[in-house]
Amino acid sequence: MASLDSLAEKMNLPAGTVSPFGLLNNDEKDILVYFDKDIVSEDIMTFHPNTNEKTIFIKTQDLFRFLESIGFTYKFLTLR
Repeated sequence: MASLDSLAEKMNLPAGTVSPFGLLNNDEKDILVYFDKDIVSEDIMTFHPNTNEKTIFIKTQDLFRFLESIGFTYKFLTLR
């Protein structure tokens, strides 16, 4: 959740195109990453590749490895 200005500043992305892949643009590594616990039980997640014209299917564990490889940690939340 972020304002349009924050998205542009921190991820260099407009609203509607934000995904974990946009973290590549966050050199400061100051964005916190959270996942809903119910979602991470799925084998595959889908995201836009920083454009809302396409969708990428990625194994959940591969997404976590990607985040770690670019220097981000993540936490799990229980949303109700």
